[in-house]
Amino acid sequence: MKLSDRRSSAVIESTASCTLCGHGGKWIYKNLKDHLFRSPALGSYCKCVNPDCALIWLEPMPEASDVARAYDNYYTHVASASVTTESFLKRAYLVVKRGYLASQFGYHYATQSTALNLLGSLLFLFPIRRAEVDSEVRHLPAQKGGQLLDVGCGAGDWLIAMQDFKWRVKGVDFDSRAVAVASSRGLEVDCGSLEEQCYPDASYDAITLNHVIEHLPNPLGTLRECYRILKPDGRLMLYTPNSESLGHLIFGRHWRGLESPRHLFLFRPDAMREILSQAGFKHVIIHTTNSQYMWRQSLGLWRGSIDLSPEFSPSLKAQARLLTLIEQAMLAVKPGMGECLAVTGIKM
Repeated sequence: MKLSDRRSSAVIESTASCTLCGHGGKWIYKNLKDHLFRSPALGSYCKCVNPDCALIWLEPMPEASDVARAYDNYYTHVASASVTTESFLKRAYLVVKRGYLASQFGYHYATQSTALNLLGSLLFLFPIRRAEVDSEVRHLPAQKGGQLLDVGCGAGDWLIAMQDFKWRVKGVDFDSRAVAVASSRGLEVDCGSLEEQCYPDASYDAITLNHVIEHLPNPLGTLRECYRILKPDGRLMLYTPNSESLGHLIFGRHWRGLESPRHLFLFRPDAMREILSQAGFKHVIIHTTNSQYMWRQSLGLWRGSIDLSPEFSPSLKAQARLLTLIEQAMLAVKPGMGECLAVTGIKM
């Protein structure tokens, strides 16, 4: 049964309705401050009363004139610093990681032998680290010469990495400063929303949205556009915070996944599956992933010790590591409670 076919008679506190299923919403958080990037705006969140949906959204949505101010201090404006020195352990780990990427996704390095590729199997012994490596290529199988579009590409760090893997890359981002940085690095990046670009039908083999969908005022419209411009058998890959995560349950209004006023929509797995279905995707794979970063930042927010360049204490880092390990163990029993949704949609 589609979510839109069901209605609830529950008494609600908000006059807003869910854009996904049409039910009413109730307030869950009010007047949240932006402790991460110091936007002056306060944000409040509503949650759909339909238990089969439970979409969370910012209410009221920001005016277009206020959106840019929320990103004044955002981290996508600069390229990541490169690391020039590596310890022996880091070099050994790099060999194992490359072997894993070769065996799992088909990303081969010219100087890497078959014997060294076998070392990649060692990564299966470390599920947290393995999930991090999976996210580095966003679960995309290698496709030499494939057309890859990254929506919300920021300064283009990931596009450069995937270009080295022989993808033909392109990016789009609404932040003109991020686009300027990416373009200065030799990348082809367009400025504005995806819908504004009017790319040709069936022009991309893969499209990625890495922690982007939660920022979009019209996520369904963007996903429909992704479906239109994907080639047959093309792959959409997106990551977004999971509103049903263990971290959200524990930290509530201090959970890192909220990020008011920039995160406009937050999804649970069923709501994500529904919006992808409405966008045209019939073959959808959803699983949740752990994130030590999310645990560390949530702890920092809860303790009031986070700023734009956080230097977390050893005790906080140890606590975050412990919570990450606990959640990883729990995922074997309740696989839907990870901090983030990792979503694959294939155009059939």
